[in-house]
Amino acid sequence: MAEMQSALWRYLLILLMCPLLFGRDNYILGESERLHSPTLVAEDEKHSLSLVADMGGSPTPNTELTQPSQRIKFNPTVQNIVLSELKDVRFNCSIEVPHLDNGEQITWWKNGQLISHSEHISVQSFEIPDGVMTTILSLCSITGIQRSDSGTYTCKLTLKNDKIISDPIYIQVEGLPYFIRQPETLNVTRNTPFNLTCEAVGPPEPVGIYWYQNSTRINNVAEVSPAVLHVSGLDQATIYSCEAHNTKGLTASNNVNINIKGIPSPPFNVKTLSISSNRILLSWASGFDGYSPISLCSIQVKEVTKNSSSPVLYNTSVPPYKYSVSHLNPFTQHNISVSCMNEVGWSLPSSWIVAKTTEGAPSIAPQNITVIRNGSHSLKVTWIQPPLSAANGALLGYRVKLIWNTSGNKVSQISL
Repeated sequence: MAEMQSALWRYLLILLMCPLLFGRDNYILGESERLHSPTLVAEDEKHSLSLVADMGGSPTPNTELTQPSQRIKFNPTVQNIVLSELKDVRFNCSIEVPHLDNGEQITWWKNGQLISHSEHISVQSFEIPDGVMTTILSLCSITGIQRSDSGTYTCKLTLKNDKIISDPIYIQVEGLPYFIRQPETLNVTRNTPFNLTCEAVGPPEPVGIYWYQNSTRINNVAEVSPAVLHVSGLDQATIYSCEAHNTKGLTASNNVNINIKGIPSPPFNVKTLSISSNRILLSWASGFDGYSPISLCSIQVKEVTKNSSSPVLYNTSVPPYKYSVSHLNPFTQHNISVSCMNEVGWSLPSSWIVAKTTEGAPSIAPQNITVIRNGSHSLKVTWIQPPLSAANGALLGYRVKLIWNTSGNKVSQISL
């Protein structure tokens, strides 16, 4: 009789802790599930003692002859827990074993991985000895539960070489829809079709998607996530977004801009980095690219002194935004402008700049050279200077070289 009373009090302790372990409104059992009463093994192992509650709420012992227990098992507990994000939850497992001599402890596992104690998850264990048996009760508490805490939880206990595993406890954390793919900003060609995708998940499912264009809802009936919006084309920039709805509420995506590609803006800050007699090194800054990458630039060069209406063009891929214009005439002023291109077309030219090449050697030698004997010991040499267009700068002087034959066909020369 004393042993039966002891078992009865132990059962009452477990029942009293159940509301604390699960909390209110934090779990949902399946339609065919129920909490089972633990089975207590009597000392003589000739029968088992099951404790059930009568209609008045008082536990009543019920004994019946059974076969001896062949294996120690965890007591049945709740199988499914469904709750909202940021809630606190506690759940437990218990098992009756012979008195422990080696300090065995219940461990908790999630999805096959051992759970470690942290500020977020804590585990407490209790031992309730009774005669030759001991009830081990382990409590797992999760504070501010998150979606990542969803999964399958089990208890494990190793007795000698026997590893005992509890039935799984499935935890599902529900909350507002969570976006795994939102619409993205796009740069599109005018009046060309394109698609936008919006995908969100629960639980709870299903998740419905509503589309918005410039803050106006497009669809009156929600599309089941993932949802794809087909746009036949635009002729002006537009803002799109989507909303994800489930039974917990809604989550709004980011607003995204759909831009229309156009020609680039003109380059600016065109300047010379270095100048020589026949070469000018230029740099410039690209203007707004028109929502399409700039791939090519064209440098237009025209001599100021010439009346030609067609400048010489030099094309270069970019970046870098630099180019060395070569084969220029020395000591000459040049008008220079730059324009750039993307997939839509060419920009307007930049503002013109004037750059002058440095002086160079005359490109034409003096013409009409004549030599007149001036007495017995001198010669008079005359010539016509090169034209100014070929002087390539201010003429500073001339060099005269004389070569003649002496006796024995020896050649002599002198420079003046």
